[in-house]
Amino acid sequence: MEGKKLGWKSLGAAVEGGRKRRGGKGEERERYEGWWREERERRQRKRRRENRRVTVLFVTPVVILLSVLLSVLVFVGIKFLQLLVSPFNG
Repeated sequence: MEGKKLGWKSLGAAVEGGRKRRGGKGEERERYEGWWREERERRQRKRRRENRRVTVLFVTPVVILLSVLLSVLVFVGIKFLQLLVSPFNG
């Protein structure tokens, strides 16, 4: 059973290291590995783009919310100080 081919990957290779290497010799194999490398890079770029988009979607509202809260806090603080100081102004 170990020597039997399953498509392009042999069962032995799949069992041993979990490495799914396409069979074939020379040019064909190099072409496949080059294509696979490019495909992997394309997928990584796509994943990074999606991650960036998700980050922006989640960070932007949080930043807006924090800035609004901070401005409200500053406003309330100023009003409180005015109230505190007003009896001493005469």
